[in-house]
Amino acid sequence: MKTNSNQETAAPITGSTLLERTALMTLPACALEAGVSRRFLELEIKRERLRAIKMSTRVCRVRRTDWEKYLESSAT
Repeated sequence: MKTNSNQETAAPITGSTLLERTALMTLPACALEAGVSRRFLELEIKRERLRAIKMSTRVCRVRRTDWEKYLESSAT
């Protein structure tokens, strides 16, 4: 029996949520994860303690890598 070597099987995604898979996070999602308010995170961005991507005056996103660095730095 001959098998097709070009055919790939995708492994199912298990144990991960949409929040874990995205590269950009919203401020409400970050606030929920950290247990703080959105306003607190807005002030942290203004103080330049947390890096964020401002898409407009009201829309802001945080890279997951920047979020993890922020959590690590504030834990000490």
